[in-house]
Amino acid sequence: MTNNKRFTTTEQERRERDRFLALCFESIRESGQCSYPPLVALFKEYEAQKTAVPSPLEGVNIPKLQQQITSSHKRLLGAAQYLQNLKTWDCSPQIQQVVQVIAQEAKALEMLAQPLFPADSPGASALKRLDELRDYLLQKLSDTHFLSPQGLRAEQPMIFIQQHRRIYKYLSQLQAATNEVIECLNFYIQQYSETEQQ
Repeated sequence: MTNNKRFTTTEQERRERDRFLALCFESIRESGQCSYPPLVALFKEYEAQKTAVPSPLEGVNIPKLQQQITSSHKRLLGAAQYLQNLKTWDCSPQIQQVVQVIAQEAKALEMLAQPLFPADSPGASALKRLDELRDYLLQKLSDTHFLSPQGLRAEQPMIFIQQHRRIYKYLSQLQAATNEVIECLNFYIQQYSETEQQ
């Protein structure tokens, strides 16, 4: 037999709740406002809890955070632009190093930004896109079968061309997503700084 005690309301609890609501309504009818002291106290407690939520930026060294953001932003965009300017890619150490820069700096931005962005916010959406693009580019530009002249481009040239074009497109999208993350971060920091000054 299932114990439903925690999901049920006793008769006494119902009576107390109904009495409380009746007193609230009576106070509102008489005064035209919510002046019943227990109700006012309840509202105040709710407001205090709502405003007491600390900002993720509380206690953070803002200038240092901005410096880290700017550094990752520049390195990430520079690496993406470098790859975009090439006609094709190969397995050379230089290209692999640039690919690693993209992976590392995108991850660094994610670690800086993720704690600051509320779920379902524009910043969180941009960060998710950045993460997906980083994963795809890291996978494709580390794939020796794709990069080798004797690999995919020799075996299935049409598929290679499609994937090659997609990488160019994703490099552009990576830059756009990075810029959006940076804009959201800067906006969030600015809002926090203005609130602190008030």
